Amino acid sequence: ASSLGISSIKVLSKPKVVIIISGDEIINNRNKSGLIFSSNTLTIKKFVQIFGGEVIKILYVKDTMKDIEKEFKKIGKFDILISSGGISMGRYDLIKKFLIKKKVNILFNKVSIKPGKPTIFGKFKNNSYYLGIPGNPVSCFIVCLIFLSLIFKNLFGLKNSFIQFNKIKNIQNINNKTNLTHFMRIKVLERNNKVHIKLNKKQDSSLQKVLNESDGILINKPSKLVNEKKSILEYIKFTDLKNYLV
Repeated sequence: ASSLGISSIKVLSKPKVVIIISGDEIINNRNKSGLIFSSNTLTIKKFVQIFGGEVIKILYVKDTMKDIEKEFKKIGKFDILISSGGISMGRYDLIKKFLIKKKVNILFNKVSIKPGKPTIFGKFKNNSYYLGIPGNPVSCFIVCLIFLSLIFKNLFGLKNSFIQFNKIKNIQNINNKTNLTHFMRIKVLERNNKVHIKLNKKQDSSLQKVLNESDGILINKPSKLVNEKKSILEYIKFTDLKNYLV
């Protein structure tokens, strides 16, 4: 552009993202007597960076409507608001109640997946967006991987996904008798130029160590949606995650 004498060009700006982490149990500058550190803060921030966004503010809120209201006033302008925790049906899950009070248009509330079922997506009147993520660390990772990538894909108008979905024959006869799509942690092995997957035995959404030791995620749809015997399964290999960060 410079060699052609063009001094300015139009570019897409990075979406501005605000992160809200809720919970009296979270250790932070406002709550040094908490019980646990928030790994979700770093997980969300990293995915935002990978997908080409910019985190402009991170807020920690206590489990009271008063504190949520107080911190919400500090947010300012944003393109995407992401919250972690406070969106289920528990006594202290107040983020969803607060946003409904603020007249956020909830486009969907809960999805048929495991982990990550309580996920919420909505839209503010000013055309900014809201993504509510469960507090469990594996749920947070899965929701960012699947849903946050879709949000950025559409904001940027991209044709291709950030995620590469690979296919493999279900020779292990992995089945799913529930009504939920399961995102299962796996090891991806290569033997004799062939790819094999090995399911981790422990799949609880609180087990960060299992996620850390995994190579990818198997997408296990309900059996009624697939032919179990010799069916084709999809999986995501973490090293295939495309990075559009410039």
